[in-house]
Amino acid sequence: VYAAAVILDPKAPIVGLTDSKLLSPKQRERLFQEIVAKALAFGIASASVEEIDRFNISQATFLAMQRVVDKLNFIFHEIW
Repeated sequence: VYAAAVILDPKAPIVGLTDSKLLSPKQRERLFQEIVAKALAFGIASASVEEIDRFNISQATFLAMQRVVDKLNFIFHEIW
């Protein structure tokens, strides 16, 4: 299971950013490029199949989210 997080700059809004399920693949790709270009920080983290089996999908998802927040905090503090 994967989790992603982004810190966006409120001074640089991204037009059209909404629920990804409501966007076409083309819109998602365009927004991805803009998010990466404008983000103050972003990160991706995961939990393994073994962790899913050991903890269950809900707890493994939480673990992946905790990892990405930790990564994001590190990245954000490194650049500031």
